[in-house]
Amino acid sequence: MVWGYGPFYVDSDDHDDLYVELQTDGNLIIYDDEDNKEIFNSGTYIPQSYLQLYDSGAVEIRTPLSAIVWTIVTPQEPGNSNHYSSTTTSSSSTAVTYKPGKLVYNPELNLFISEGLEGRLIATSDEFVNLSNKKKSKQKFHLQPDGASCFDHSGHFSTSGKPGYYYVSNSEIQIKNKGGVGRIEFDHKGNVLGYEMLLENQTENNCGNGKTPWETFITCEEVRPLEVKLDDDKYAYKDGGHCYEVDPRKFYPTKRTVFGGEDGDRFESMAFDSRYMFKNDVNTLAAFATVDLNNGRIHRYRADPQIIKQALLNDGRDFSDILTTPNTGQIDYLHILRYVSFGGDDDEEGAGHFEWTTDSSKARESAKEYFPSTEGIDCFDGFLYFVSKKKELLFILDLDKQTFITQSTRSGLFQGQPDQVKRLIPPSQQYEIFFPDINMNNNYHNNNNNNDELIYFLEDGGSSKRDLVMGAGVHARDSKGNYFTIAQGDNTLTDETTGLAFCDEGKRLMFAFQDEGKLYELTRSDGHPFYGHSLDVTYHSPTQDK
Repeated sequence: MVWGYGPFYVDSDDHDDLYVELQTDGNLIIYDDEDNKEIFNSGTYIPQSYLQLYDSGAVEIRTPLSAIVWTIVTPQEPGNSNHYSSTTTSSSSTAVTYKPGKLVYNPELNLFISEGLEGRLIATSDEFVNLSNKKKSKQKFHLQPDGASCFDHSGHFSTSGKPGYYYVSNSEIQIKNKGGVGRIEFDHKGNVLGYEMLLENQTENNCGNGKTPWETFITCEEVRPLEVKLDDDKYAYKDGGHCYEVDPRKFYPTKRTVFGGEDGDRFESMAFDSRYMFKNDVNTLAAFATVDLNNGRIHRYRADPQIIKQALLNDGRDFSDILTTPNTGQIDYLHILRYVSFGGDDDEEGAGHFEWTTDSSKARESAKEYFPSTEGIDCFDGFLYFVSKKKELLFILDLDKQTFITQSTRSGLFQGQPDQVKRLIPPSQQYEIFFPDINMNNNYHNNNNNNDELIYFLEDGGSSKRDLVMGAGVHARDSKGNYFTIAQGDNTLTDETTGLAFCDEGKRLMFAFQDEGKLYELTRSDGHPFYGHSLDVTYHSPTQDK
């Protein structure tokens, strides 16, 4: 990794030499050095932004708080004039030794891990964390670790003053004010520098999470609201859970977001569509949250563009008002307009159209009929992904066209035949037979159809510990539909894994066994990163109770 400001040179197939300059206002300009002609500018204007370069050739523009506002990567297909290849030396010359799915038992870790991986135990619940300086943390690692994210940092707010990363994790304690959020700090070599609770004595049952575009952590309380019957045969809800924004760098204090209003809800996880957030002529952001109830609404919050612009004018340092300022922005909910299943049953795979509505009752009815009990949620390039546990369906929404398709998760997420995976990456033309006007192909699918990429996911088997032959694990599918077990616990570990996150530029895979509270790190012996994306959705075995 190289940190720095100012110009540097990159090569591309279309130009002999390109001159790249990050201006003081945060806008990146690419010139053809031969005739000094501008051929591209990023359109990002955040003063004091800096460049970050990777061995893979990727280049990022980051705000002073390390939020990524723009990136250039090696092009995935010919003719993509907006993507350029860096001349930074790549580690691809190292022989690949990682063999996903070929498990080797490590008795010290009680894990089966894929050949070519190395593992270590980072922390155990209710025990002090071992630090690299031979000392121990001042606080014990939290109980019931759950949703997690990693955050790279430049060193400005770190213990060592040098670049590194944080692993931030929820504590899903189902006792009032006993949940919270903990943080483990690492340096750039993976040494453990410290552990502390960032949020405590305020929340409970902190379940899933989200990661904002400006690099803060959203923790969601999975607290069931009280249902109160009204005179007109309708119901009101109160005293549910909320979502809180936590800054891993402790630059500004934790705040409760506007999701759930005053009454709250049984929130699971959150995702963001920030494609236009840093564009001066638009400055829009949409945030989405899932709710684990039979009639749990999918929430959408559209932030006030003026608050976003004000944050950008403030040197891009404090975005905390965007999700936390009452009576700003707009909250609405997912409503299915039309759904046709390929098998004739609403529980089968299918496709349809949707809208967003402010009618809460209509949204609850839609959720109960089509997507009860939703879980993890993720957003990639205008596509929103979430899972209904009751229906055992993965929903894939095209946010721009307001169309969607569904994928079965029966027998495990992506564990069906390979054609099921093709319908996801990219979606099958089968959908076009039913909906000729629905085209689910987009730049994400086109640019990420790399056979080396894996989609990683976790497991909640739902059986008791005494019935286990092996514990839960981390699993993955490649673009050809091949299924892999990356790591799996032995019969001393229970059947729910949590906290999946990729740290240190994707070189470290983190995950935990929730009941035992054991947090593990996996790295590749060949030094390569873990390619692919992590979907915040969970695999469920066929034996799990619905």
